[in-house]
Amino acid sequence: MASNPTTIGKLRKQGLGDNLNTWGLSGGLNGNFDLLDDAVWGVEVIALSGDRTLTSANYAAGNEIAPRVHRLTDGGLAAAPTITVPATANWWFVNNETAYAVSYSNGANSALVSANREGLVWTDGTSVYAKTFLDQADADNVTDALPYVFSTTTADSDPGAGKLRLDNPTQNAATTLYIDDQDSNAADLTSLIATWDDSTSPVKGTLWLRVQSDPKKFLTFNLTGVMAAGGYTKLTVSALASSAASPFVNGDALYVAFTASGSQGDAGSITNAGDGSVAAPGFAFAADPDTGAYRSGDGEVSFASNGTQVAAFSSTGLDMKGKAITNADEPVAFFFGCVM
Repeated sequence: MASNPTTIGKLRKQGLGDNLNTWGLSGGLNGNFDLLDDAVWGVEVIALSGDRTLTSANYAAGNEIAPRVHRLTDGGLAAAPTITVPATANWWFVNNETAYAVSYSNGANSALVSANREGLVWTDGTSVYAKTFLDQADADNVTDALPYVFSTTTADSDPGAGKLRLDNPTQNAATTLYIDDQDSNAADLTSLIATWDDSTSPVKGTLWLRVQSDPKKFLTFNLTGVMAAGGYTKLTVSALASSAASPFVNGDALYVAFTASGSQGDAGSITNAGDGSVAAPGFAFAADPDTGAYRSGDGEVSFASNGTQVAAFSSTGLDMKGKAITNADEPVAFFFGCVM
């Protein structure tokens, strides 16, 4: 009976009568010990210059899938890379030392480890999961911030799971931001993002984006509109401030935070129609349009009641238009004086 490999670690399951007198060699039982040694205690340094498929050969020492720890270094990256792993159950502790978010993929599903961070990646053979660890400084700086990955593509389409993009290559000139409904931790934020336009003010709030590993690189926008687009959301924005015209590069791991504006107050019942006249004061009540204040002359403001001038203020003082002030009228006179 021939030997067979184990599904995950590619160890040799010795066949009956196979490899006689070779167990002390690397191809026999000792080879399995080497593979187990890697799987339990090994650290694999992976220099990334682009996308990478990890080696996974039967019975082979040095398989990149075997070591429990992956240390990812920059071997000349120009964009965010993808590491492809077998579609079998496994897990790795990942130290991502690059300036890019790294995607682990089994060919059908993927998950991200943020730039310059440690994380845990695991797969059940079908789905791939990742959890990036944050330190205390991150917690202090990004309370309630959402993790996303920046894409330099400007097309109006779904930027992809965990990603966002702008509609202009000059980033602080963008007027629309396209954001996927899932953040880079695979959290579904559809209902949260939909609330960002709940304010009745024209400016719904402030949107803040910064590079996770470099807080000096940031963009801040006014948000004026939110529109669902099927798997992603279109945000209408205008730049408030930025560290540079285009501070982000493709694959940058970002933090995104939103601060809502207060709702606009209800309109009052006073209307403004310019200077106005005694019959139609410029400042009048909606339910009483011939009562209010109007400009009756150069440097003079008058008050009308039911279309009749009852008082005027000018540089010479208050003119009650021939109406004598009685004790009952004193509160009215006092009111007019306070207004002026």
